[in-house]
Amino acid sequence: MADVMFLVYFTCFCLYQDLVFCDEYGESGNQIKLNPFIHGKPEEILWTHNGNKVLEYDGKQMDTYGSFKDRVELDFETGQLTIIKLNNQDSGTYKSEIVISKKVHTSSHTLTVLDALPEPLVTCEVDETSNVKKLSCSVESQTEPSYEWSGSDVKQPGPTLVVNEQEENLNSVYTCTVKSKAGSRTTDFNLQDCATGRANPAVLVPVLIVILLLIILLAALAFYLYRRKRPQCKCHENIFNISPSKRIFS
Repeated sequence: MADVMFLVYFTCFCLYQDLVFCDEYGESGNQIKLNPFIHGKPEEILWTHNGNKVLEYDGKQMDTYGSFKDRVELDFETGQLTIIKLNNQDSGTYKSEIVISKKVHTSSHTLTVLDALPEPLVTCEVDETSNVKKLSCSVESQTEPSYEWSGSDVKQPGPTLVVNEQEENLNSVYTCTVKSKAGSRTTDFNLQDCATGRANPAVLVPVLIVILLLIILLAALAFYLYRRKRPQCKCHENIFNISPSKRIFS
């Protein structure tokens, strides 16, 4: 079973009190909040994406533009911009211009939208001599992810967990947590699946479905070839080829 968690990774620094730069990461399909880190109540707010307007607020009315319509929210007290249903096209540079006491405060946010992490894959290897079990967790990611194993009396970083015979409990369930800069996913692995030589159910089910479809396809192909090669009955030809002298008339 896999669980999905939403994370926010960002790094910001200020050159001056009214100038902020941030590097931020979001996960496709999720949301992100871009905070301009202002002090005071905004009078006017403008957010742009790669130079194009995203949102504009004049103190009374808010307008949204382009693909961001119905996908952005604004906190009128902090100037924070929330973007929902992120996609890869949302990557780029966001800038805010916020007027407070007739002074313009600006911030710049470089956003990178990453694909959502797939479910981690767990494999198990058993050393027949020592009966040591080695659990390996892996996932495809656009950035270098971090791994952590947890379970009964276990909390260990890294993609690999070694369970020796003394620590072994076939009812134990170990959890692999994978984190990227934009999100995380977890998957559970029952040690019984390793002891019996069974694969992770998340992998086994699709494999069985593919094998079943191949069997059905081969059976259908064999039946088709059998029907084509079966000799056709030519009895009707023999009836009409009987010589006139041998025909019987009633």
